[in-house]
Amino acid sequence: MKRNFVTLLVGLLSASAFSEVAFAEFDKQCNISFQTYISPSIAGCVFSADKSGKVSFKLSGSQVTPARCLAGAGMDESQVNQMMEMIKGDDFAGEKGLLLVRDEGKTLSGKLISNKYSGDGLSFPPIKKDFSGTAVATLDSGLTIRLKVQASANLKLSGDFGTIRFSGPCSKYDGLPTSSLSSKSSSASKIDKAKSTCTELGFTAGTEKHGQCVLKLLDN
Repeated sequence: MKRNFVTLLVGLLSASAFSEVAFAEFDKQCNISFQTYISPSIAGCVFSADKSGKVSFKLSGSQVTPARCLAGAGMDESQVNQMMEMIKGDDFAGEKGLLLVRDEGKTLSGKLISNKYSGDGLSFPPIKKDFSGTAVATLDSGLTIRLKVQASANLKLSGDFGTIRFSGPCSKYDGLPTSSLSSKSSSASKIDKAKSTCTELGFTAGTEKHGQCVLKLLDN
């Protein structure tokens, strides 16, 4: 079933936190930042963005304008412009996060603290490494995690929202910065409030109109 890009992007912005996992002390903390994003294909339209904010649109494999690419996804000009602002702004190109990691030799576990994830962040249980040291697993939510951590971390998250990649340097874990907690809490509160308001206004959660309502409130 096709979904509107607006709905998918709101889903990425307001993805729910996963259940808290009990961890032993973390080994490393990695300051990761956004590298690339590739959208799912909707009506043959796929777009990608890199960390510089450059966006590419392809329709059935051919480079096209954003409006032409997204027309088949049912988006009008205002929605296209709104999405372009999101991609080029902090929602994608400027996104950063703190990745906390526990390396137990054969497995990796940890937590991603990012403004994309509300509550306590995205926690993931021990994931077995392959021969190259990469840990790959698909959670019950359908989110696939691919993580490799050495002197730097390379993280790929894939789901119905598309694929987003992060990377950045790692150092010894020395405790969670207070600034990360306050930033995460503030963002989560704003997103949750917008979702609640739109639901109270009569929009059904998970629908295109609900997503548009959330985006409008977050933009104000």
